Amino acid sequence: FIMAYNGSEIIDCQSGKIIFRRTLPEALVPQIAELGRELGMHLISYNDNEIVSERPEGEYVQKEAFCCRTKVRRVERIEEALLQAPVKFISADEPDFLREVLPVFQERFGAEVNLFFSEPYFMEIVPREIEKAFGLSKIAEYLGIGREQIMAMGDGYNDVPMMRYAGLSVAMANGCEETKAAADHITCSNDEDGVAEAVKAYILER
Repeated sequence: FIMAYNGSEIIDCQSGKIIFRRTLPEALVPQIAELGRELGMHLISYNDNEIVSERPEGEYVQKEAFCCRTKVRRVERIEEALLQAPVKFISADEPDFLREVLPVFQERFGAEVNLFFSEPYFMEIVPREIEKAFGLSKIAEYLGIGREQIMAMGDGYNDVPMMRYAGLSVAMANGCEETKAAADHITCSNDEDGVAEAVKAYILER
């Protein structure tokens, strides 16, 4: 399975079937885009095989493109460039700036969306309830298994709910402090095969 966009979309890789998808409320999309323009944010969203942004030159926009191994297309108005209702927006900006704009978004949209940081420079704007723990619960429901049968591994801020949900949670040694604090165990860094070490220690050797 791929649990994409923090759980907004879940794909069964064997069949290619999308087993769950939740999008942002359609009426909010132009409002979010307009507020992003007013505040000077580097707002991005996604079509099938591309990232779209009105300001693709931003350092952190390019970082997201590098992480996703895809290109960013410059668009005039992001809400008009989307091929379907988006599963999320990201503001890819300086951490200090994002800490300032987060309360603005919470006041305006907090009752209708979920807002959180996945990195200090990525503010995620996703549908209500969406987070990785919610996505894992949907996969568990689909497979007919309990949370105690799930091991979660992570390193980022947005991994914390998932760590708390899973029966066993393992953080990378170079993960953020919040993630390590929420984990049952800490493995090697992701540059030292931390995921492989965790699979070996907590799955294969048991």
